[in-house]
Amino acid sequence: MAERGAHLTAASAHEDRPSIFEVVAQDSLMSALRPALQHAVKVLSDSNPGRWGWLWRGFDEAFAVAELLLQHHFLSRRGGSFSENFYGLRRVAAGVGPSPVALPAGLRWRSLGLLVGAPYLGAKLGRLVGRLREEQDYAIRPPSSPRARLCRAALAAYPFAALAWQAWLLAQQVGYLLGRARQHSPLLRMAGVRLARITPQDGGTAGHSGSLSHWLSTGLSVGVFFLQFLEWWHSPENQDSLRGLTALPPPPPPLHLDLDRGPDPPPAALPALRTLCPLCRKVRANEAALSTSGFVFCYPCAHAYLKAHQRCPLTGYPSHTRHLVKLYAKEEH
Repeated sequence: MAERGAHLTAASAHEDRPSIFEVVAQDSLMSALRPALQHAVKVLSDSNPGRWGWLWRGFDEAFAVAELLLQHHFLSRRGGSFSENFYGLRRVAAGVGPSPVALPAGLRWRSLGLLVGAPYLGAKLGRLVGRLREEQDYAIRPPSSPRARLCRAALAAYPFAALAWQAWLLAQQVGYLLGRARQHSPLLRMAGVRLARITPQDGGTAGHSGSLSHWLSTGLSVGVFFLQFLEWWHSPENQDSLRGLTALPPPPPPLHLDLDRGPDPPPAALPALRTLCPLCRKVRANEAALSTSGFVFCYPCAHAYLKAHQRCPLTGYPSHTRHLVKLYAKEEH
């Protein structure tokens, strides 16, 4: 009888446990809000850089402050983050059964720090890694400097650190799915809380702020939907399908014109090797592209030909030396 009673007690302690679909859905809500809002800020900044440029430059900090205020409101009033409350979930102390919605102050501040600090640091780290990769690709710093060696070591270790984090997250979610873990996320484990469903009995103790909280939740929900729609609308895949760019055939190559006008030489023939200049028939040096036709020549050869004949050596299109575009290749180290 005692063993059966212990089993019932354990079952009642987990009857408010949400499904894996609910917890994953609430995670994706805030992760989708950030890029959508970032795209909206970028549109504003491009339309009026003088007024909204500062918001784009400091988007990470502005979003962190706004998220701090938002999450603090929902954690203190409803016992869970905005996305968790949107899906009818709340936070309770890990290792205990159903408890009042109001979190202890220590768990609330720890949850707030992880909810806001982890995405902020992740975004900053991603930007830093992208900048370091750009410096490495374009060899902005000497390869033998101590900072360059440190950057190479950090870039080499970053994929393994990201892989370890994703593996931990996957293991936590699989453990939650199989009933072996109380939390589906390492961040919840660090905060010392778990997620539970909001029950009708929680209505009187949830600490709702009445109509203000209701309208805030409704407005944010509509805003999230609008921003997600905006992100989808401006995605490259959707723009290509709307404009029909994927259905357009590639343009035909330029035609060779048989021009033989007195002293002008006939059009040159395109060499078999793409690395050869069509004029001097040698490997191209100091390369330059002719914008009127797209062909690439040695800059001295093309400059002299255009100065003398004012047309493309291959197609005969009217051209000038100002149509030459110098090409710069990355230096090999």
